[in-house]
Amino acid sequence: MRKVFVDTNVLLNPKFNFDNYEKVYISITSIEELDNLKRDDRMGYQAREAIRKIINADNVDIKL
Repeated sequence: MRKVFVDTNVLLNPKFNFDNYEKVYISITSIEELDNLKRDDRMGYQAREAIRKIINADNVDIKL
């Protein structure tokens, strides 16, 4: 399995699957961007879905 470092754009992509990777690294900046986007009219749904996926994944490591 592979390890991957993802940014906000990858997390917003509905085709991104956490199960395809051994470990997924996410910057705290991307988490903050998702938090800000969840209230946006256009991107809000995608941001909330990405946050749900992050919370439910057991292979996520958030980096400062």
